[in-house]
Amino acid sequence: MALHLKLCQPPLKPQIVPTNPQLSQTFNSPPIPNKWNINVEEQMCSALIKPRDLSSKYHTKVVKHELRSVGENSLKGLCMIDAMQRLNIDYHFQQEIETFLTTQYVTNSSAWKHDDLHETSLHFRLLRQQGHFQSPEVFNKFTNKEEKFNRKLSENINGMISETK
Repeated sequence: MALHLKLCQPPLKPQIVPTNPQLSQTFNSPPIPNKWNINVEEQMCSALIKPRDLSSKYHTKVVKHELRSVGENSLKGLCMIDAMQRLNIDYHFQQEIETFLTTQYVTNSSAWKHDDLHETSLHFRLLRQQGHFQSPEVFNKFTNKEEKFNRKLSENINGMISETK
């Protein structure tokens, strides 16, 4: 056991490594000027919130108020929710999203009354994700007798790929 302790203990004196005179001269040379002239301190300071910037809590309150105030404008609210989900910040607004989508579900919003494929598909997807039943038959008005999309929809690129407007 004494041999084991002797092998595992580090030496008490640090080992001295001989220096190479050529290497020591290169380390004493003046530093190369920084092309971009950015200090590490400046980089660290820029990462901090500046006093003129508003806090994220304030931004969250503004977005919550905006989502509550969209009211009957279902497309604007649906697009906001879709954007929040794509940015992965929707967890901050779960209560407002649930309230908005429940209101849309209960009132059976105007998305089903229009021939806007984008609004209908966004409405369908968001309500289904939230757990509300939506029949896929809402898309029947966009198909012909052969169950293919109508030709007039080929002009509506946003509706076909369901991008936000």
